[in-house]
Amino acid sequence: MNDPELVAYDPERPPHVIEVWMFYHETRRDDPVIRNTVDFVLGCFEDIETTRTERAAAE
Repeated sequence: MNDPELVAYDPERPPHVIEVWMFYHETRRDDPVIRNTVDFVLGCFEDIETTRTERAAAE
């Protein structure tokens, strides 16, 4: 399936930076499912930053 909005990844292109917000109701603050989800999402962004930092150090 071809999607005209998809383009090939170009590692030389500057990153597209956007804000990402995560919110949940105050009553779920201590909910372990919410905590695991927050940790997972934060980990995804940390992996991206780590990869970017490692790539820059190798150059």
